[in-house]
Amino acid sequence: MEIRHIEQLLESYLQKDERLVNFTQDKLLSAGENYGSTMLKVNLVIEDKNGKQKIIKCVAKLVPPRGVLWDMFQTLSTFKKEISVYKTIVPLLNQFGKEHNIKCILPFFAEHYNSRVTLNPNSNDVDDDAIILMENLQEKGYKLENRFVGFDKNAVIMIIKSLATLHATTIAYKRAKPEEFQNKVLAHIGKCFVSKINEQTKKLQLDCFMKFLENYPKLHHLSERMISGYRRGINSLCQNRTPNELFGTFIHGDLWTNNILTKTINENLTSIKLLDFQVAEYGNPGRDVIFFLYTSAQMELLQFVDDFLLIYYNHFIDTLKTLNCDSTPFTFDAFLQQVGDAAKETEFGRCLFFIHPVFTEKGKAVELKDIKTRADIVPSLKDIHPNGQIRFSLIIEDFAKRGWI
Repeated sequence: MEIRHIEQLLESYLQKDERLVNFTQDKLLSAGENYGSTMLKVNLVIEDKNGKQKIIKCVAKLVPPRGVLWDMFQTLSTFKKEISVYKTIVPLLNQFGKEHNIKCILPFFAEHYNSRVTLNPNSNDVDDDAIILMENLQEKGYKLENRFVGFDKNAVIMIIKSLATLHATTIAYKRAKPEEFQNKVLAHIGKCFVSKINEQTKKLQLDCFMKFLENYPKLHHLSERMISGYRRGINSLCQNRTPNELFGTFIHGDLWTNNILTKTINENLTSIKLLDFQVAEYGNPGRDVIFFLYTSAQMELLQFVDDFLLIYYNHFIDTLKTLNCDSTPFTFDAFLQQVGDAAKETEFGRCLFFIHPVFTEKGKAVELKDIKTRADIVPSLKDIHPNGQIRFSLIIEDFAKRGWI
């Protein structure tokens, strides 16, 4: 896909005497790495009034191909939502942090240059010219983790602390400025993403899961609980959801390995970036925590889930206090209740559902242009990485042990 009129996106970004003289673009992600959008590397050649040139290395996020993906990802609304996150919500929350002497309270967001939904001056609808232009994080040393393995302990801790910061900052802002929150934040993320998963897709997945179970005799007695929990979770995701008001906050809604970049210097993790906010919503923060841990932490770390929950909670409370928000109502027991509710209501089904996209072997996903039905996204059993089956068994065993299924 060719980007048209990219210079219009740079009008508010360029300095007074700068101009765009050239740009090149190239595909960034291979098929199957990101079904929800097309990602392009864009190199901008900028020239000042003295003829001196510089190159700005960007990433352009475009809409998915029209058809089943356009419908599945509800592009008309979700692309606008992601633009609102970058253009409105993140600046508001960062400004709120500055009011409490924090230079940048959300450093884990990428720099956003500009966005648009269309080139048509008479329309406000998302079309094929929609674009989000951002910094190229890979050029700055950030990388994707191996999704078949997951994040190590240090990365997990940094990521859940970042989540705690995001969730707590939103809550503190909501309680300090309720009217502004209503008009400037909730107006954009108040409507949750209602999944469209048909019965054929559910059946294909459950058939696959039953085959997985055949390899784990000690889990056979959990088959009915697995089926019931999966269906309950998927059905909940296909309905409108209203969070507990006390804990209601800005949640990512899709935080797994491919939506997180990490940067290391001399083999030491220094920072992370969170990506892809098209399904962000006002929801239960436990959803982000549970989904991330069970899909994206290294499997041997799942025995320490309780430790990670405590680390998250302590950082959540510290952030509230830093922002002069009364933390008294946010007890640890109340937080654990939110986590349990999230696990039971949506996240068991969602964690199992994501076994397929997370663990499909590279190069075996259906090309975007070839996806005709939702069932095309569910790969055959032979295309699933062996670690997918292992993680499946760990999820079932741990959720059952905790009474979440």
